[in-house]
Amino acid sequence: MDGITLSFTDARPVLAPGALEEQVRAAAPLLAEAAAGEERYRDNLGWHSVDEAAGPERVDFLLEQAARVRADADAFVVIGIGGSNQASRAAVKALRPEGGPAILWAGNTISACEMARTLRELDGYQSIYIDCIAKNFETLEPGIAFRVLRQYLERRYGAEGAAKRIFATGTPGSTLHQLCLDQGYTFLTFPETIGGRYSVGSDVGLFPMAVAGVDIRALVQGMRDMRDTLLAAPAEENPALRYACLRRLLLEHGYRLEMLSFFEPRLDYFAKWWIQLFAESEGKEGTALYPVAASNSEDLHSIGQFIQEGSPILFETFVEVRARDASVLLPPEAKKDYFDYLTGKDFWDINNTARQATMRAHSDRGIPCMNLSIPAIDAHTLGGLFYFFLFACYLSCKLLGVNPFNQPGVEGYKGYMFQNLGKPGVNCMKHIFLNLKRFDVPVELGGVNRLAPVAEWGGAIVAGTQQGLTGYDPAEAEFVDFFPEAHLIPAAAARTADSRVELGCQGVFRADTAVGGNFGAFTTNRPAHAAAALGCGWTLIGHCEERNDKAGILAEAGVTDTAAVNRLLNQEIKCAQAAGLKVLYCIGEKSEEQEQWQQVLGDQLSIGLDGVDKSRVVIAYEPIWSIGPGKTPADKPYIEKIARFVKEQTGGLDVVYGGGLKADNAAMLASIADIDGGLIALTRFSGEIGFYPDEYLEIIRLYLGH
Repeated sequence: MDGITLSFTDARPVLAPGALEEQVRAAAPLLAEAAAGEERYRDNLGWHSVDEAAGPERVDFLLEQAARVRADADAFVVIGIGGSNQASRAAVKALRPEGGPAILWAGNTISACEMARTLRELDGYQSIYIDCIAKNFETLEPGIAFRVLRQYLERRYGAEGAAKRIFATGTPGSTLHQLCLDQGYTFLTFPETIGGRYSVGSDVGLFPMAVAGVDIRALVQGMRDMRDTLLAAPAEENPALRYACLRRLLLEHGYRLEMLSFFEPRLDYFAKWWIQLFAESEGKEGTALYPVAASNSEDLHSIGQFIQEGSPILFETFVEVRARDASVLLPPEAKKDYFDYLTGKDFWDINNTARQATMRAHSDRGIPCMNLSIPAIDAHTLGGLFYFFLFACYLSCKLLGVNPFNQPGVEGYKGYMFQNLGKPGVNCMKHIFLNLKRFDVPVELGGVNRLAPVAEWGGAIVAGTQQGLTGYDPAEAEFVDFFPEAHLIPAAAARTADSRVELGCQGVFRADTAVGGNFGAFTTNRPAHAAAALGCGWTLIGHCEERNDKAGILAEAGVTDTAAVNRLLNQEIKCAQAAGLKVLYCIGEKSEEQEQWQQVLGDQLSIGLDGVDKSRVVIAYEPIWSIGPGKTPADKPYIEKIARFVKEQTGGLDVVYGGGLKADNAAMLASIADIDGGLIALTRFSGEIGFYPDEYLEIIRLYLGH
């Protein structure tokens, strides 16, 4: 796509000569990775090709649906928050299409005043349509706004009449989808492979734009053209890569804020979209730039002083619009107002001069300035600009080493809020499991144990955690530690009379001792009765490491039937239960099994639990494909999907997340109603890697909300 260019001004050089070029050369392989579509991010790249979500047929369909609304409506309410409305609102505000219904925005606040104002405003319209946009329909703001507004429509038009006026955009199979099926609402698709902030080129962003009168064909073509340009441009000439590299270099040089500065107020909401894109994609793991925006020249009269002479914490990215799409000449004036020197000049030229002067003044001050020049503010250019930033953000996250597509911190407040509001499932009893694997091996022997000598290790873990667990109500949570066998005795000895720590062992053998029978011929194996005698109340069965071991042994014997592993695990569960042990049964799918995940998990459940006492089983779900360095963690929608499936298959057994309950996902997992706890392993994944009792207690505090 021609016409969008990037330049950099560094009047008081911050970067060493050649630093940018060196960074761009080093980052060049990222372009090939991005073009290929990385396997680890495959479930989040639905936006990448453009045509996956916005091919010609889909655009035609959306235009047909929009035409139906535009032919009848004089008001259209878009219900959504964050990524569910930012892009469409940005496009409507920037392009200001004429004709069609008034576009109102709701579900982006929980203010009573705002909802009351919206209802009063709707009273002034004759024909009203609404579109609720919610990927999984659990976010509070759009959920409650949708209820109020659809009941408002039912009062005005009746249930049948209202149904014809209600659209909803969500994930197939979600509760929102089911609501549409039950009530006859028109359902549009929120693609599972696209996150909210990347959803501009999908039904999420395009349908409201089309209803407003935006030329979505041109906008999508702009996205497509920009994609082709960025994938074809060599690294040294690639504006998205250069932008990402400049941001990375400036962050390394101590800059903490990036300000998007523009002189067209039409871009106000585009700036909000840009802020969310970068803040939510990059702002994790204690790094990234804080994105802010300045709508000039107005904001020059509020924050301009700080920019010019305040703390040197920011750099600026200016947006230049080259096309003159309006003209207002300053007329002559007989009265003396001291602005005669501007008579005959065009507002457009005055505004552009102000932009140039501001950039020069800030640059002279020592503020690094980028200038992103765009040919116009039209649908095609705006589509290209959307895609430019999407692609640049993706590259920028890769340079930072963070996942561009998750947002674990977003869930931080939700667990507390849902708990305080009494959401079902939030306050139920939680299972906190701790799998200590072989974390007892000292560092000098290749392990991660810095906590205590091996002989004292089990006792040290119990002693270091049990006091911190006493404040939790037994009805609220239970705490089970799975130890290697050698550590069960010192762990049991360290338990106080009021200890909340329960003990478990890491698996049992598929045969056991029996009175008058086999009294112990189980060399190398741990029978369930031995575990019970050592003080265990639980055992861990079916962990991916155990499944891999059994599958490998069977493969050596020529047996590749995965059902054989599940049958062996079923025998272990039965032995454990016969010895009075409760079972944490692990299931999960590998990357090569993801397309058949329902079959894989269904077999693990049906075969593994065949004939067992399910009342004494908790299921741990491990997304094996997402566990390990460099892999993309399973996100909330995926975990929700699996948890619902497991509960459906098992008649409602408790499900815990077995992929690692950690500090950075604790609040997110706590907000999932169908997740009943988590499995903790390591507590620290960088630096001095290992398990640390104080960090374990902090994870629990974050998960339980206090």
